[in-house]
Amino acid sequence: MELTLAGPVVLELNGQKLASAREVRCRCTRESREIRAFGEAEPVAVLQGAPRYRIELTRVFLRGNTLPFSGLSDFRLSVSHGGRRVTYSGCEWREIESGGEAGTPGVLERAVLTAARRTEEESGE
Repeated sequence: MELTLAGPVVLELNGQKLASAREVRCRCTRESREIRAFGEAEPVAVLQGAPRYRIELTRVFLRGNTLPFSGLSDFRLSVSHGGRRVTYSGCEWREIESGGEAGTPGVLERAVLTAARRTEEESGE
């Protein structure tokens, strides 16, 4: 499953509004593993792993000039757009690209995060 939201998209980190992004793309994956009995050609069962989420933020405009992704672990990211709020928890950052050719302060060209859980609700905005 892949979901793309075109901006402006409001981002909250651990409940604090900190940025907006031009685009947010989320891909959900889940691994499975076959269980085979000795001598059997077909698997006897398939174990499903937990879903994992990969969130890619494009052109992130920060409210301050810095975003402390590099110092964060197991954080919560909420994305608000079109009256909906999607919250990703158990987040870890994977990649961060700073802004523009001249390294524009307060702008990230791209940030990639992974998350363990996802919830969705009406935001009332």
